[in-house]
Amino acid sequence: MKQQQALSLLLDLCRSVHALNLARSGAPALLVLYVLDKARTAGEDPVPAGTISEQLRSHPSTLTPVLRRLLDDGLISRDVHAIDSRLAAIAITDEGRAELARGAPVLDALADIGRRAPGVFEDIAHGVDMLATALCDVDDAEVQS
Repeated sequence: MKQQQALSLLLDLCRSVHALNLARSGAPALLVLYVLDKARTAGEDPVPAGTISEQLRSHPSTLTPVLRRLLDDGLISRDVHAIDSRLAAIAITDEGRAELARGAPVLDALADIGRRAPGVFEDIAHGVDMLATALCDVDDAEVQS
């Protein structure tokens, strides 16, 4: 039952993303915009890129293309950090805040999934890991034959 409920909720989320036409920015970009807007609201912006990846629990190399797209689209700004010039200081722009507002239903759907089906994201991650392992095992078997 839990799996059926989770699948239904994920399908609702996919419909929300498709309806908003967020193909270019996507849910990961919305999460970045959310983190940046939260920092702006708290008076803690701009934010080092490493802090964003820590808050989203993602590897910095995974975040780089997302930040690049957001920057290219004018949804974030990137400057040299005021204290440490080795760091990039990232802030949300007015256009980014507008995109975040458009994407609010997607974030609401993610939060709803988390509330209705606790542990579903961990279950999905575990399933993806199992699939990746199985695919690697198939590749290894083909290489050995």
